Amino acid sequence: MHRPSYGIYLIGWFFIGLFLAFPIGSALNHSEPGAVVAFRAILLGILAAEAVGTLVYFMRLQAIKSNERAAAERQRIEQQELERTRASAAAQTRLDEIAMLAIGAVATFETLPGYLTEADHHRDQARRHFQAGAFSPFWDSIEAAYASLGDYQNGLRTISQSGLRHADAVTAFHRAHDSRYRFDPFPVTLAAAKATAAGESLAEALHADVYRAQQSPVFAQIWEQRRTTAAVVAGFSSLRDAVSGMQRSIESRVIELTDAVTKGNQSVLSGISSALESNSAQVSQAIRSQTAALESRVDKVVWYLKERHASDMGLRPW
Repeated sequence: MHRPSYGIYLIGWFFIGLFLAFPIGSALNHSEPGAVVAFRAILLGILAAEAVGTLVYFMRLQAIKSNERAAAERQRIEQQELERTRASAAAQTRLDEIAMLAIGAVATFETLPGYLTEADHHRDQARRHFQAGAFSPFWDSIEAAYASLGDYQNGLRTISQSGLRHADAVTAFHRAHDSRYRFDPFPVTLAAAKATAAGESLAEALHADVYRAQQSPVFAQIWEQRRTTAAVVAGFSSLRDAVSGMQRSIESRVIELTDAVTKGNQSVLSGISSALESNSAQVSQAIRSQTAALESRVDKVVWYLKERHASDMGLRPW
């Protein structure tokens, strides 16, 4: 609000004082000379007007200051509310990110049994082709089996990355929003991470199958023709690289995953002790239900991987 100039006020009330001089002069003692009466009337009028003007000025000035303080307080409250809204939105975005990382990791984890089943299916086809003396189809099946294992180890890497991002997101949330907010652990547990070693035994069995085929001159000849050609195995430039490096690659991915889960457990504490805003009870219940569902899905995959690993431990070349 525009503040009035005190000087302009004084000038304005000066002229008002001049007008007041007439009634004041008529009330004064006229026994004195006219010039003295007029001077005294003008002086009194101006003084009276300036006094009233000064009083009005400071009363208006106080009103303006009061309005400015009220406006500043309203602006401060509005800014605080805006900041709270932005902080709440940012916190919710971070919570959504953490939830999506957990859900995505479980979804990827659920694909792992399928890759092992595919690899085993292709390995069984390779066995039949070997027994039938079908040289090229044999190597096609071997490459397809390694391609499935390549997808398996890629899935392990994706879950590891999600685990690390999940831990970092939780740490960032605690620092930026609410250090008391407690999350459930990353849904792919340490036991689940260790269970993914089931892929190692299948990779070992495939490597033994290839070695046996290389002992046959004709199969070995076909192998020499295609071992360095580009393969469709994720993470490897050729079939030879996949055969020689798949088992070690899966071992490395399993170690990476266990490390990622361990890091996550260090930053995420089990259970939820608080939630944002006034609907904490509903939020907590919703997250608990979601967590239970994720745990159930993970447990099913772990059971399969353990059964698979126990079965594969007895695998031998045909």
